[in-house]
Amino acid sequence: MDDRIVEILKGLIEKEGPQFINSHPYESYRTLVEYQDVDPKVAGGVLLCILNGVIPKVQSSPSEEDLSAIIAEQCALTEKMSSRLSSLLLSLYSTPNKAKWTKDRLKGLGKFLSKEMSSSWTGFATWDDRNVYVDCHYEASFELRPSSLVAQDKELRKMLDRNPFLTSEEIEKYFTESLREYLDDEFEDYCTSDEYYEPCVEDFGCEYYIEDWCKNHGFEMVSFEGGGYDDGYESFR
Repeated sequence: MDDRIVEILKGLIEKEGPQFINSHPYESYRTLVEYQDVDPKVAGGVLLCILNGVIPKVQSSPSEEDLSAIIAEQCALTEKMSSRLSSLLLSLYSTPNKAKWTKDRLKGLGKFLSKEMSSSWTGFATWDDRNVYVDCHYEASFELRPSSLVAQDKELRKMLDRNPFLTSEEIEKYFTESLREYLDDEFEDYCTSDEYYEPCVEDFGCEYYIEDWCKNHGFEMVSFEGGGYDDGYESFR
């Protein structure tokens, strides 16, 4: 049963980062007690260890007896429970596990940098002059190549500081959403900037804006295909 707790906590660390358990003690505890095969008393003991600052001492690899004594003193637990928690935590922070976590640091970033990113964007905005309106559309697909400068992106650096185990897919999702939000804003501004003249959607500089975004985020555009269209004048709703 304690092996199950080790397995769950190990999964949390590898998904959310090495500091997650310390920085999110109650969330870690709630995750444990969601499983029916977890002893709630042991899960509560783990929570007490986290809240009382035991985890940093576990990471220095003390003996099981020494750690048990620390837990008993700092968490006011019985000798039996302290010994059980000592064994559990030392198993979680074992040498093989710590070696794996060291190896996996920034692995997702390395994988992301090794391939090109294919993406697409669909833009929509409405221009109106209070009497008629025009629905504006833009469809684009493109391929981007990340460079080492990607790692200097401020938001990505914050994300990796919180969790150096971010996967390539999570990093790609962040950049994809960032670019789409940027294009959404530019397309909205382009289509609504002049309330008296209908925008020429075909002239929206999508390729230019993608290149501009790339410069600011460490990418190079490899290919681009896209075009805009509108639905024509319609009476105001």
